[in-house]
Amino acid sequence: MQIYHKIFICFLFLLCVSCKMSKVTEDATITLNNADSLYLSEQIFTDTTALKTAIASYEKANRKKQYNDDLARLYYYLGRNHTLNNNDIEAVKCYIAADRLQPADYELRGRINANMGNICSEENVPAMALIFDARCVECFKKGKNVFLFTEGLFSLADDYADIGDCEMAEALFDTAVTYCDTTQFNSLFYWKARVYYFYCNNLDSALYYLQLIKEDDSDYFNNLAKSIYYDAGDFDRALYYARRVVEESENASMKVGAYYILHEDAEKRGDVNAMTEYFHLRQDCDSISTEIRLKRAEAIQIINEYLESGNIHNISYFWLYFCAVLFVFLFILLLYVFHHHSRKVLKNDLNIAKNIIENKALEIDSLKNSHIATKNDILQDFGMRLAGLDGKALKKTLQWDDDELFLKEVNFYFLGLSDKLRIINPKITAQDVRLYVLVLLDYKLTNIANMLNRSVKGRKNLKTASAEKLNVSSKDLKKTLIDIITSPVNDV
Repeated sequence: MQIYHKIFICFLFLLCVSCKMSKVTEDATITLNNADSLYLSEQIFTDTTALKTAIASYEKANRKKQYNDDLARLYYYLGRNHTLNNNDIEAVKCYIAADRLQPADYELRGRINANMGNICSEENVPAMALIFDARCVECFKKGKNVFLFTEGLFSLADDYADIGDCEMAEALFDTAVTYCDTTQFNSLFYWKARVYYFYCNNLDSALYYLQLIKEDDSDYFNNLAKSIYYDAGDFDRALYYARRVVEESENASMKVGAYYILHEDAEKRGDVNAMTEYFHLRQDCDSISTEIRLKRAEAIQIINEYLESGNIHNISYFWLYFCAVLFVFLFILLLYVFHHHSRKVLKNDLNIAKNIIENKALEIDSLKNSHIATKNDILQDFGMRLAGLDGKALKKTLQWDDDELFLKEVNFYFLGLSDKLRIINPKITAQDVRLYVLVLLDYKLTNIANMLNRSVKGRKNLKTASAEKLNVSSKDLKKTLIDIITSPVNDV
């Protein structure tokens, strides 16, 4: 009797556990259905917590791989959320988790690879982007989605152009044209304009294809139009699209270039307040963009490790189960051949990627050395000009008592110092500049007071106020002034 009692208790326990598991799975299924509905209407399910809870539920219930496709979709939706929030590190982890599951839905596989390709492309690693975009095109082809297959060809053409193979890019564009429907001509013209502008250095062709595009309100179109029209000399149109980028885009790196054009427009209009505002906004966007690039670089490292691990396969689990009884030996043999070939292709792709990364590193080192050499040349030129400046006749040489002539002379002897200071702070006066000149010439406290017709106490107050206009302390004033002199105007 006791044995039956124990069996009955175990049965009740298992029943409770199974009911609890089915309830969790049911809640997760509701979350997945909601996310699917928004996805079909081209929206994003933004409840990150619900997605994570659903993923945990499906992970527990997925021991027999029966929920592979559902779990992969949840990881994909969570990755899109992270991409939307500029968290490329977490996004890549989600896409990799989804890709490892190898869902039977080829369209989903294609979108996962396309998103990882986009991250690689944004970080300017075209060899890696090419790997994922090629897989994306293959998946869309197997899934028989002609529209996405054509869009994938556009992106793949961009990757080939980025690594310098413009002939292959043209061939892919020609292939894509045969599949294009009328709704994709805008996309075709956009990608062609982008390739000609960024990679083929053909501004005329880029402008031609840009003008074929019907009105588009996307961030990428506005940013491309702004850049092409600016380089083509059509400042009014460039200004129009720069304003659209600033008003409509959340992309900080795009806004940096847009604020540059707005700053130039304000300078033409003589609007000093707008110039200052755009200068600071551009600095803020540049800081945000730098943070995003650092995170994206870490995400690229995660992707690289995933590629090196050799965990990317294109064989569906369906074939494993289908051939488990009758074709086990044949299946294992085919798997070995395919895996060996995949690793060989992958190693070749990684070698290309590593060579490109090494070349980029050499270019960066070259640019650093060039910058140091340029700065040394500027310092040498500055020293020669100061050598020709007569200390005894300083007031006469620099037209000391005439503000306008004085500022012009300072520009000559001090390599554009007056103009650079006014870019930094338009409130800087000629009297401030006189103080800066005396500080650079190592005048003592008493001599500075005499030159500026002030008491020693008044000179201290003026020096403190002038230093505050550059946001530095009095002790760091001279070092800051030398940095400003040796910097190009665009870097001030």
